[in-house]
Amino acid sequence: MTKNTCSGKTANTIGKGKTMDNQNEYQFHIIYADQRSRWILISDKDGICGYESEPFVYLLKRLMDIYDDIPVDLGKCRYSFKKDPNNFVYQWDDLFGIVFEYRSNYEKALNMTTQLLKTVNT
Repeated sequence: MTKNTCSGKTANTIGKGKTMDNQNEYQFHIIYADQRSRWILISDKDGICGYESEPFVYLLKRLMDIYDDIPVDLGKCRYSFKKDPNNFVYQWDDLFGIVFEYRSNYEKALNMTTQLLKTVNT
């Protein structure tokens, strides 16, 4: 992950409020996982979420609801949640789109991501 062009716009858009206004507008799924770099590329039903940050903002708001937590801004459009049992880092940039960085083993990370996306998509 080399190019991060996220501005404060994404972080400011997340805000403090939780919303489900666009429920089912985005249906996320795994499209690629890199074992060496330890990241999982996520897409929505319309393709890679690279050029626009709205799917990522929606995802973060949905995760706020799921974890009953607010995101921790790690800089460069990377976020984590203190209550996330998966310890993922959620990242967005305009080159790759949405990426989950993981610390666990590959198979475990894929299983956890699959389960999390099922919850996000409902």
